[in-house]
Amino acid sequence: MNVRGATRDDLPAIAAIERDCFPHDALPLITFVQYLDLFAGTFLVAESDGRCAGFAIGGASASAPEDAWLLDIAVAPDFRRHGVAQLLTTELLARLGGRTIRATVSPDNKASTALLARNGFVVERRVTDYFGPGEDRDVVVRRG
Repeated sequence: MNVRGATRDDLPAIAAIERDCFPHDALPLITFVQYLDLFAGTFLVAESDGRCAGFAIGGASASAPEDAWLLDIAVAPDFRRHGVAQLLTTELLARLGGRTIRATVSPDNKASTALLARNGFVVERRVTDYFGPGEDRDVVVRRG
């Protein structure tokens, strides 16, 4: 398994993984095009035998460069439970440096909540209807 920066050639596979992982609210391909332009150094792909196994995206806050956000992380179904999410998270956190890092996670997403907790994130607050009615999210934080 190799972790490297994402390229434009990876984007169709990344969008497909996003749809597999988040079928009801997947980000569209254009969002990944824009993320690549904005966060080239912290848009990562895990690759195995030439296949995209997963991806992670993070970025520094424009208004407070000492802060950052973990924006998205997803692993293809056939690569789950092989440490891919942890590998991506470790590399992304290293690239984001000593910043305070936040992420949002559904309180129902036990796998993501556990991954973030293992990496030092704690719940900062719950936001009701973050993505609309009934779409609550926990904002989690890892202090730099």
